[in-house]
Amino acid sequence: MLPRLSRDPVTRLAWALLLVAVAVRLYGLDRLPGINGDETWLAVQVQHLLRGEAFALRTPTRMFINPLLVASEAALLTVLPPSGWTLRLPVALWGLAGLALLGWLSWRLWRDRTQALLATTLLACAPLAVAYGHCAWDPSFLFVVAPLVVLPALRLADARANRVDIALLLFGVVACLWVHLTAALLLAVLALGIWRLRNPSPWLMVGLAPLALGLALGLAQITGHGAQSWWLLADRDLRFLTQPQGALHLFALPGLLVTGGRAFSFFVGMPETPLVWLVAASATCGLFALAWRLRRSDLPSDRLLAWSWLFLPLPWWLASGLLMPQAPGRERYVVWVLIPAVLLLVRGLREAPRLVLAVGATSAVLSVAWLAAVDRQPWPTTTHVAFRTGVQEPKVAVAGQIRARAKPGEPLRVAVADWWLEHPLRYLLPADSQIGIGLSHPQFRVVWANEAPSSAIETLYDRDGRAILSLVAP
Repeated sequence: MLPRLSRDPVTRLAWALLLVAVAVRLYGLDRLPGINGDETWLAVQVQHLLRGEAFALRTPTRMFINPLLVASEAALLTVLPPSGWTLRLPVALWGLAGLALLGWLSWRLWRDRTQALLATTLLACAPLAVAYGHCAWDPSFLFVVAPLVVLPALRLADARANRVDIALLLFGVVACLWVHLTAALLLAVLALGIWRLRNPSPWLMVGLAPLALGLALGLAQITGHGAQSWWLLADRDLRFLTQPQGALHLFALPGLLVTGGRAFSFFVGMPETPLVWLVAASATCGLFALAWRLRRSDLPSDRLLAWSWLFLPLPWWLASGLLMPQAPGRERYVVWVLIPAVLLLVRGLREAPRLVLAVGATSAVLSVAWLAAVDRQPWPTTTHVAFRTGVQEPKVAVAGQIRARAKPGEPLRVAVADWWLEHPLRYLLPADSQIGIGLSHPQFRVVWANEAPSSAIETLYDRDGRAILSLVAP
């Protein structure tokens, strides 16, 4: 067992890491990574709403739009012009609120300020949480609402719940499912953990499991596409399970998420080498070892946390796990797994706070490395084109060039190459512009540099001089 640190050094070091993590979450928010069509689609709907025009209440995948993101984005757009900062500041601020919420709920559960601070620090430093905190996506809000489900459920297990916990749990279940229906996997994990507990409290059995199941099925029915959502979780070819490498990847996936490997592969295009998978598999083994040890804890909340993690393979590996291994980016369906992961680390290593801080410091270093990699793009050929960026975000820069070339009083007519350019430019250009693919008599075209003719009016480059976007004459 590692020697204990006194409370003061632990607190000081944890606060220092937390401040570093907050700085990393805010640095380059407007351009790291590049703005993409998925996040600006919702911002365009907010603009339509503010102008009194028709807007969509559901996303292209037929899910209800996120009210937290809509409300905060609308508030900013009433006082600020469209920009990368205006687009992403809501998700950054809500992410910080989610960290504060996790800290408060952890303190209510354990009545230990040091452990609550350590849990908050671990989540703040996690590379995957930092990465999703830089993109205005619906799943990014799971870091805000998932604690409202997990921590009140743990208090229910200890038979210490009150009306505040019941209200938080009710709101958290609805909010998680509203943000993304695949968060029902989180409810399934908790329900399996409750089922395995010895002599669970009546409140836990009667209040959580039927409630979570009922709300999940009810909301799926309300959205009108529940069957499609559930099928989405198991629509992959299962033949990869017959291959040793595929089975290993499936086993190592929790570690890949917790260590941040998927943040690098998805946003930066880093190849998932055998070394990456080896580290991920080691992390998976370590987490399951902690859960196996914690399952005999005197606290029912610890046992529920442990059994929920030990049962993780059933709903996750057999459902979304089959969806994710071959496709970086699909982790957005289960980013909530970081919440029980950090709680498991804190409780499993509560006698060794130095080791918990080492995990947090390693995560902080990886998050800084992720930010630098997004900025430098060391793997440009495998990075999604939408994430490519430069000293100035290229879509913001090209929108400024189009505005500068437009004649006063005339609408802007621009043709764009694809979805990843269409909605960013719809969001950034003024309301009287017309932007789309294949417009008749467009004034300009915006294309990816590899599609641009040699006569491009302007080409935008990344920090290392590699071409990203081009503005061309039609």
